[in-house]
Amino acid sequence: MKDIADIYNSALAIINQRGQNYGGVEDNFERAAVIASMKLNVMVSAYDIAVIMESVKDARRAVDPTHTDSHIDGLNYRAFAMMLAPIKEKKEKPAPAKASAPTPKAPAPAPKPPAPVKRGRGRPPKAK
Repeated sequence: MKDIADIYNSALAIINQRGQNYGGVEDNFERAAVIASMKLNVMVSAYDIAVIMESVKDARRAVDPTHTDSHIDGLNYRAFAMMLAPIKEKKEKPAPAKASAPTPKAPAPAPKPPAPVKRGRGRPPKAK
């Protein structure tokens, strides 16, 4: 399979087949994100899952660049990441900062009094 149209048609056929087996992409990747978040104890998005899965295919292609399935699946995971990226942006948009009073600073420590001046016994210094 060397023709670019054949490559993309194969990728599309796999997406359609897997969709029949596993359901929609968004639901499947969201479900995987929930499971991964629980296992890792960090928030993982559907977009993150797509990037991770594409990375798995990248690692496999590095070992065997002739394995067609890794290339096709990699294309699909990239497409899924692209499709899921706007979902990630909506979820991770930071809330507007609230105006708050500045935190008062601790007062500076009081300066130390000057050291006492050493004085002689009331005699003027010796002339040289």
